Amino acid sequence: MTVVAGCSSMGTGDPVAGDTAGSPAAVDFFVSYTGVDQGWAEWVAWQLEAAGYTVRIQAWDFGAGAHFVTEMHQAAQTAARTVAVLSAAYVSSAFAEAEWQAAWATDPSGRDRKLLVFRVEDCDRPGLLAQTVSVDLFGVDRTAAASRLVAAVRGERGKPTAEPLFPGGPVRPARSASGVEPVFPGRLPAAWNVPGRNRLFTGRAAQLEQVRTGLGGGPVAVSALYGMGGVGKTQLAVEYAWRHAADYSLVWWVDAEQTTLLAEKIAALARPLGLPTGGPVPEVAAAVLAALGRRAGWLLVFDNADNPAALRRWLPAGPGHILITSRHPGWDPLAATVDVDLFPRGESVALLTRRLPDLNPTIADQLAEELGDLPLALAQAAAYLTHTRLDPAVYLHRFRARRQTFLGKGDDLLYAGRVDTCWSISLDRLRDETPAAVALLELCALLAPEPIPLTLLTDHAHLLDPPLAAVTAGADPTVDLDDTLAAAGDYSLARRLGDTLVVHRLVQTVIAGQLTADRHQTLTDTTGRLLDATLDPLSAEDPGSWPVWAALGPHLLHAHARLTGPTDPHQLRHHADGFCFHLYAHGDYPAAHTLATRLHQDTRDQCGPDHPATLTTAYTLAITLGALGDHEGARVLDEDTLARRRRILGDDHPNTLISAGNLAIRLADLGDVRGARVLDEDPLTRRRRVLGDDHPDTLTSAGNLAATLAALGDVRGARVLDEDPLTRRRRVLGDDHPHTLTSAHSLAVRLADTGELPAACDLGRVVVEGRRRMLGVDHPDTLDSAHNLAVYLADAGRVGQARVLLVDTAARLGRVLGEGHPSTQLTARVLAELPADPPVEG
Repeated sequence: MTVVAGCSSMGTGDPVAGDTAGSPAAVDFFVSYTGVDQGWAEWVAWQLEAAGYTVRIQAWDFGAGAHFVTEMHQAAQTAARTVAVLSAAYVSSAFAEAEWQAAWATDPSGRDRKLLVFRVEDCDRPGLLAQTVSVDLFGVDRTAAASRLVAAVRGERGKPTAEPLFPGGPVRPARSASGVEPVFPGRLPAAWNVPGRNRLFTGRAAQLEQVRTGLGGGPVAVSALYGMGGVGKTQLAVEYAWRHAADYSLVWWVDAEQTTLLAEKIAALARPLGLPTGGPVPEVAAAVLAALGRRAGWLLVFDNADNPAALRRWLPAGPGHILITSRHPGWDPLAATVDVDLFPRGESVALLTRRLPDLNPTIADQLAEELGDLPLALAQAAAYLTHTRLDPAVYLHRFRARRQTFLGKGDDLLYAGRVDTCWSISLDRLRDETPAAVALLELCALLAPEPIPLTLLTDHAHLLDPPLAAVTAGADPTVDLDDTLAAAGDYSLARRLGDTLVVHRLVQTVIAGQLTADRHQTLTDTTGRLLDATLDPLSAEDPGSWPVWAALGPHLLHAHARLTGPTDPHQLRHHADGFCFHLYAHGDYPAAHTLATRLHQDTRDQCGPDHPATLTTAYTLAITLGALGDHEGARVLDEDTLARRRRILGDDHPNTLISAGNLAIRLADLGDVRGARVLDEDPLTRRRRVLGDDHPDTLTSAGNLAATLAALGDVRGARVLDEDPLTRRRRVLGDDHPHTLTSAHSLAVRLADTGELPAACDLGRVVVEGRRRMLGVDHPDTLDSAHNLAVYLADAGRVGQARVLLVDTAARLGRVLGEGHPSTQLTARVLAELPADPPVEG
């Protein structure tokens, strides 16, 4: 008889299974469990072997390198029966569900007892599990639990032969691999004051394993959990203590937030240790530390200890374990550190759906996004929804509208405080110790919850208010910016990532909510001035500026969203349109169109249809429509914009001429080439007169007219017209500037049109290489030039080369623009029309 035990819930933080040599032999039992309950699974497997069954269990037998799902599938298929170790975590595991349902499906009536269910905690048995009689192993001592287990497996009555006696006393922890029975998971140490366990504890498998590893060394093993307030450090420490309770003879929880009370907290251990308790508190505490130094098998948890130097003298020296939770990251000299960060999104959704079983996973995902995957905020929201029975979708809508208000609603029993208060003490201390750090956090609170480039501050320190201005400019001899950033990091209120600073969205919300109206307005103006000063000199079309646009785009849009009327002292609408054009120039047409649509709607609503900012966003929106192939939609918008600009600005205004040129492009795209020529010739004449021959807008008009002339059949006139902009742009901008490459792209087309195929191939190859270098291999402009080069090559008889290039281009276009985009379809059609058997090429 054989038992196969496997861990069944990768999604709840289980260890990864290994491999075994060959396929497992036929067995009697497959033990299905989750990583949370590994201790129970090992104990169950041991008892089954002791009762005469052989055991194969993941925790003992699986070697490194196996495929988890394959191992579990083979075990389930070769087992005569399945044992389910049932807990709340097991119920929520998709892997576990598949395992027990496979056993149930082969014996739905339960006649052959193919599925045996052993509960290891008080949890529901949902769905089909409710139809199977379960056996409880929790709430009794080891002897009673073992008796129930064996009796259930054998089909016997579970009454023990004698009154059960709790073993009591210390039990040395040992893995079954050493030949010693695993400790009974239900046993608690005689000295124990750990807070109650969270029965819906979710995830954190990696951090729990890090703690276990960190506490594996000696003589005194110390591990420190650090992270921002509300991230779940205490809950993680509680879960570790409960999971490993049977490994210790003493587990003692110490609230370490107030270091002046540590002597009293530690002295409380005197009675459990059998020490005298009547002397002065410092002497009793010293006696406790000395006693711990002489014994093994203990765990001390110092919760919320934020001063490593102050705690150091209270750490016992002996063969025990110490676990610390802290917001301070500087524990490396004393402990193995574990960074407790935000939940991964999957664990956030799992927590919400376990707390709220009827919650739609899509709403759960959106809630997790709004709450920034912060465990405290997730638990608080779940508590509020449970208490009020409010529809989660309605809560989500209200939270988005009144974020600050809802951060003060909902109290969770297992978390101390709420999101609106959990950082208050840290902020008060920081305000006393490093005022510049608080000023920095207040400024960051009005930016987006994305990495903030430090250059936004350091390049424009003169725009900041004291005391942050002096620190950033290096004028304060007592503290510099690095010290200030470290001070904020010491309380885990911000995190430095290279040359950026990250502040959690809920920290931002809480800090912003504490600002006075005047302070809020001052900081709003400051962020606007900083963004304007950084972005004003940049061109959205220059690839060299793209990293700056990408880094500041989220913060720009966050600031732009605060505009409520025509007033815009820091050109935020102009810069937001520039960011949209950056997305377009970067080749991200869908994102550019989505943003342009929003900006145009917002600006029109706030400023009116004739406002210059509204007309600018209309121009950009039309460009994105054309890029996506909606030439008719672009034409309608361009016609309206041109009419308004002519009426408001006059025929010679540069913006009017820009709109005329854009409308000409739309007309040409729609087949009205003669109408396009009229619109192209007029702007070129006016721009030459008003702006001069070398102005970029003049050169753009010349290129547009050349394309129109070519469409009308005047290819030689177009060729002559295209040569001049290329020469001028090479001289003024350089060979690799995007505008220069655009002119070279156009001239290559004219060379091909006039039959100069070798020259067209040579210039086309230069353009493709230049655009790949400057824009990237997947940029739509690069792919447009690659398509053209393939056509030149095919016309020149190099069909094999053309085919290779077209296949690659078609695949990239489909991935970047979509299979339905006109450019993708055109390339596919040209590829299909190539000769099936190309001639031999020299």
